[in-house]
Amino acid sequence: MYTRCEPSRWIGKQYLFLKIYSYVNYLTLSYFVFIESYSQGSIVLIFLSFFGCTANQNIQNEPSSVAPESEINFTPCPEFQTEVDAGIVSSPDITEASGMDASWLDDNILWVHNDSGDSSRLFAINLQGAHQSTITLEGIIAIDWEDMAIGPGPLEDIPYIYVGDFGDNDLERNDAAIYRFPEPSLVDEDTIIPASDIEKFPISYPEGPQDAEALVVHPLNAQIWIITKSTEHTRIYTKNTPLVADETNTLTQSGSLPLRDLGGEGSPLITAAALSPNAVDLIVRTYTSVYILPEEGLNDSSLWNENTICQQPAAPEAQGETIAFSQDGSAYFTLSEGSQQSLYRYDTQP
Repeated sequence: MYTRCEPSRWIGKQYLFLKIYSYVNYLTLSYFVFIESYSQGSIVLIFLSFFGCTANQNIQNEPSSVAPESEINFTPCPEFQTEVDAGIVSSPDITEASGMDASWLDDNILWVHNDSGDSSRLFAINLQGAHQSTITLEGIIAIDWEDMAIGPGPLEDIPYIYVGDFGDNDLERNDAAIYRFPEPSLVDEDTIIPASDIEKFPISYPEGPQDAEALVVHPLNAQIWIITKSTEHTRIYTKNTPLVADETNTLTQSGSLPLRDLGGEGSPLITAAALSPNAVDLIVRTYTSVYILPEEGLNDSSLWNENTICQQPAAPEAQGETIAFSQDGSAYFTLSEGSQQSLYRYDTQP
């Protein structure tokens, strides 16, 4: 199993040169890794270093929880198998799934929430789609929840759920926000998250209101990104310092993601995104397609091009707006809006 590590943030020509160099050396190194990795851990570390992995970096200077270890291979373009119908999401309350992520506390649980029009609640389902529990956020009014993510937060070794209430089809909201609270342990009965455990982070954009449906949280240092939903000007916004509760957090644009310019097919409207547990791969989805790109592009989108975007399988769905990696990163899941929808699982190629 590979150890969890964060890739160095190389840029421009340095990044490309080092990556090419690492792949040229791969054949030589892999032989020694295969023969000696179990007896000489240093060989494994050398192998990993060629793929840009360094010690955990805490960009936001916030104590970070340890995410579950990943089994994703450090390859330039991971490949996943065609979808498998894992089961029907039968809960009558899940009618417009808009956000989803894998629990950090239970590897058999996915958290899901509805789109606008629902109350401030999230649902725990198992990996076959069966409902397990519902949690409600005390004192919170959900306006247009669009995506969620689980990541580290202020208390070490505690995973936090982040919910993005920033849908804005009419480009007129001045109350967009991200909510954060500790992920609760799964219980049989429904749970209320007390208001005292919930932080609210109002957000704004320098160019004015934006419509967005994708929230990304770095699993090692809690940096957040929001990806807008646009046919022509898909922007990526971030905050390089810790979010401040109950104060407006003005985001900055860190890049763009023009899927069509990168060779993407189908709809260019990004409806969800997530980082792999080892923070190496960014997965994004549209209504019709799924893509994986290097994580480094979130802060330097010039690193993304037709050679670094990897199209992945996507089941035909009525209105697909969710995507999530499994807890160990060995698969991803998608779920469409609508009642009684199939939960699709995509495993890595053997």
